[in-house]
Amino acid sequence: MSKDHTEVAVTTIPNCNICTMAGDTTPAYADVMIPKYGSWGDLCEKHFFEYGCGLGLGIGQKLILKPTN
Repeated sequence: MSKDHTEVAVTTIPNCNICTMAGDTTPAYADVMIPKYGSWGDLCEKHFFEYGCGLGLGIGQKLILKPTN
């Protein structure tokens, strides 16, 4: 996790929850609180901006793939 709480390292990037509901498999950009729904979800970059999400403590974190050793 970054010091400013805007990024988190993950072992796999999940698919965007909104895209998945539409039958697509788009990798998520961030794990965020979705203001429109008041719940958390994994969103691709398109939906991140479309739904007015942000990054920071209690708001959301950009997903960064952990390097494999």
